[in-house]
Amino acid sequence: MTSDELPPPTELTPTELTPTEPTPELEPAHRRRRFALPVIGVLGLLALVTAYFVTRTATGRNAALSLIEEAIEGSVNGEVRLGPALSGNVVTGLTLSRLEILDADSAVFLALDTVTIAYDPLALLRRQLEIRRLHASGLDLQLTQYPDGRWNFDRIFGPAPPAADPAADPAADPAPDPAAAPATASLVPGAASLAQAANGGALSLLFRNLTVASGRIRIRTPFTARMSGSQRARALREARSGISPWALFETPEGEFDNLYELSNVRGRFPLVRLSDSADPLLIELENLSGTLLAVRQPLQLERLSGSLTLGDTAHISIERFETDRSVVRGTGWMAGADPVQHRFELEAEPIDVRDLRWIPIDLPEAGGGPMRVDLYSRGATTVVDISNGDFRTGETRLTGGMALALGLRPRFESLDVRLAPFDLESLDRLLGRESAPADSTAAAGSTAAAGSEGWARGTIRGSGYMDDLSVDADLTLE
Repeated sequence: MTSDELPPPTELTPTELTPTEPTPELEPAHRRRRFALPVIGVLGLLALVTAYFVTRTATGRNAALSLIEEAIEGSVNGEVRLGPALSGNVVTGLTLSRLEILDADSAVFLALDTVTIAYDPLALLRRQLEIRRLHASGLDLQLTQYPDGRWNFDRIFGPAPPAADPAADPAADPAPDPAAAPATASLVPGAASLAQAANGGALSLLFRNLTVASGRIRIRTPFTARMSGSQRARALREARSGISPWALFETPEGEFDNLYELSNVRGRFPLVRLSDSADPLLIELENLSGTLLAVRQPLQLERLSGSLTLGDTAHISIERFETDRSVVRGTGWMAGADPVQHRFELEAEPIDVRDLRWIPIDLPEAGGGPMRVDLYSRGATTVVDISNGDFRTGETRLTGGMALALGLRPRFESLDVRLAPFDLESLDRLLGRESAPADSTAAAGSTAAAGSEGWARGTIRGSGYMDDLSVDADLTLE
C-alpha cells in the first residue's frame, strides 16, 4: 500500500489525550503504610538527633531541665527543683547539681546531690519518669506518716486538694485563654506535648540501679498522737523518762513519733518506686552500710539487704542485717492502728549481747549466740520473745528462751532456760548485786561468798517482774 493509499490519521478527542489516573479504591493500603513508616522513623530520628545536639549546650540542657521539672511538678502537690545541669544531654543522660521534691509545706521529701541520671525522655509522654541508672553523692529521703494514717508521699503524689471556686473570689485571676500563644518556646522537640501529658494525671516515678555515696533515710510514724486516756498518759511517761526501747522524736506539739533512720548510708538500691497508681512505695536495699537508729541504741551496720514496702501496712524483708558482731535475717510488718501494731520474726546467727543494750534489763558485758527473736506489740506493750537460744559468755552457757514485756516495770511473761553451766558470779551482776570483797569477815561474807562463787547446772522456770520474780528451779550447785 502506497502512502497515497494510507487512511487519514484518527483525531483524538481531549478526553482521550488526558492520562488515565488510578482509581483511589484500587491503590493497595500496604503501599501507603510502607511510605508512611520510613517518614515516621526519619522524623523520630531527626527529633532525637536534634535533642541530642541542642541539649549538649548549657542553654539546651537547662531548657531540657525546665521541661522535665514542669512535667514532674504538674503531677505533684508540691514543688520540684532541678539543676543546674553540669554536663550531658537529654538523650543519653544528665549530671545535675541537685534534685529536690518538696511537699506543699516546702518540707523536703527527696533531695539528691550531684546526680548523674540515664532515663527515657519519651516515657514522660506516658506520664512515667523511669530512671534507668542514677548515682548521687548525697541522699535525703523523708518518709512521714501523719496521725490520720496517710503518708507524705500520698499527699505529694495523690489527688490534689479541691481547687477554690473562682466565682467565689472576684479578685481571682481570670482563666487563661487556651488560644493564647505560650510565653516562651522550648528548644527541646515535643516540649509542649510532654508538659500536657504530665498535666494529664499522676506521674509514675521509678528509679532503678540507684547508688549513693552518702545519705540519710528517715521514717517517722505517730506514737502518742493516736492514743488517748490512760494509754496515752503511760506512753508519754515512758517517752519522757527515756526508758522506751524505741528511738523517739518529739514533735513541736509535744507528741512523740517513732523514728527509724539510716544515716551515713552508702550502697545500692536496685529499685525505688516512689509513685505508682497501682502499687505502694517500694525500696529495695542491697549491701548498704551506715548507722541504724530504730531502737534507742544506734547500731553500726556493715551490710543491710532487703526491701521495704509502705502502704496501709509497712512490710519489711531483711535478707541480711549485719554488724561487726551480729548477723540477723527475718521479716516484719507494721500496721497503722491505735497504737501502731507490729511484729518482727528474726533469726540471729549469732547476735551479740552488745547489740542488745536497748533492752531495759541488766545483761552480761560480753557474749552471744544463735537464737530466734520475735518482737511484737500487744496493745501499747512491746514483747521480746526469745526462743531456741544458745547464749554463751566465758564458760557460762544458757539455752532456751524467755518472753519479756517492756514498760516502766519490765516483766518476764515466761522464763525457761537451762544452765549448762552457769557461773554464779554472773548472777550477782544480773541481779544488780555487788560481789562480796575478798577480805570480808566470815560471818558477813559466808552467805555472799556462797552466792557468788561456784557453778549451777539445771533448769529455771518462772515469771514476774524483775524485782518480784517467781521462780521454779531444779539446780545442782558445784
